[in-house]
Amino acid sequence: MNNSILQAKTSIINIKYSKYYDSKNNYPLIHINH
Repeated sequence: MNNSILQAKTSIINIKYSKYYDSKNNYPLIHINH
């Protein structure tokens, strides 16, 4: 159970960072303004 919970947390963190980097690379001005 603990391993599945850690995997779920890491997957959510990876999704958040992937969205952050995608928006940063594709729309740097929007990222800076917000």
